[in-house]
Amino acid sequence: MVRDPDLNRDIVTLGFVQNLSIKGSDVSFDLVLTTPSCPVRDQFVVECERAIRTGIQGVGRVDVRLSSSVTSHVNTQKEAILRA
Repeated sequence: MVRDPDLNRDIVTLGFVQNLSIKGSDVSFDLVLTTPSCPVRDQFVVECERAIRTGIQGVGRVDVRLSSSVTSHVNTQKEAILRA
């Protein structure tokens, strides 16, 4: 599980993982962060790949596409925190 260190919630619950695709043994998805200058963006990519390879046997390529969307995730994060 990959957690946002500031919000202490997993990135799937926060809505950061989008457009998940599994084709054969290859996995790809968009990792949509709240800011393009996220200080842990590279750490997230490494942790995402590690989590996928640890949790699913036989994974081939893992493609994590980084992007950011400030407005959509601010509301998603607030809602996730309020639900917890």
